[in-house]
Amino acid sequence: IGDEAHGLGAAVTRKALLERYDYRVGLSATPGRWFDEGGTQILENYFGGEMFEFSINDALTTINPMTGKTFLVPYTYHLEFVDLTEDELAQYSKISREVHRMSHYSKESDEYAKRLERLLFKRADIVKNAANKYEKLKQILHSMDQIQDLIIFVSPEQIDCVLEIMYEMRIPSHSFTMDTGTTAESKYDGLTERQHVIECFKTGYYKALIAIKCLDEGIDIPSAQNAILMASSTNPREYIQRIGRIIRQAPGKTEAKIWDITIRP
Repeated sequence: IGDEAHGLGAAVTRKALLERYDYRVGLSATPGRWFDEGGTQILENYFGGEMFEFSINDALTTINPMTGKTFLVPYTYHLEFVDLTEDELAQYSKISREVHRMSHYSKESDEYAKRLERLLFKRADIVKNAANKYEKLKQILHSMDQIQDLIIFVSPEQIDCVLEIMYEMRIPSHSFTMDTGTTAESKYDGLTERQHVIECFKTGYYKALIAIKCLDEGIDIPSAQNAILMASSTNPREYIQRIGRIIRQAPGKTEAKIWDITIRP
């Protein structure tokens, strides 16, 4: 059984795909690998082409016979647009011209293809970390009737500024990153730092978690019912996993709200 099977298409982990297994099933919210057709094909060949799909729409409309409720809670999705500053727009335009020029050469050379990829990431970072997003964040926080059960997804470049905003607004918050400890410690009553932070969030001691990447996948906090996306990529797995953190069923939870701060087209 390949859980989060998309990860098994990577160069190292695909070594686990041994032929000796007669019965195989891969589980994933996003079975296709982003920008990796070869890895995706390896997974399809190994697990077989037949897929059972249970979409978000199915999960919102199908009653779970174990609970009498739908599998996921209904949610509202708010797109919050901001503009790039003049400097950011100038830099974005400059890189875009380079991307256009480099795209002609990238088909002929691996070196140029790598340069093109670096340019695309550099351009994406301008959008991801746009300065005007911080003011929009403040507006969203001020508009919320009650700030609790909130996860704010940020980039590494944004986390300190967002934590400072939360401190200034007197909203009890805590960061949740790859550095958040995973070893049990006596000061956390035998819990890991991660478990301790999550428990404080569930009980309402922390009203918000400021998260980088590591909450995208594999950590279950059903009580979370509000999310603000400060930094999104075009990777569909990141998008789906983040929404999945927020729209899971939990006692007393009837809806979820998601705000996506993005650049105006």
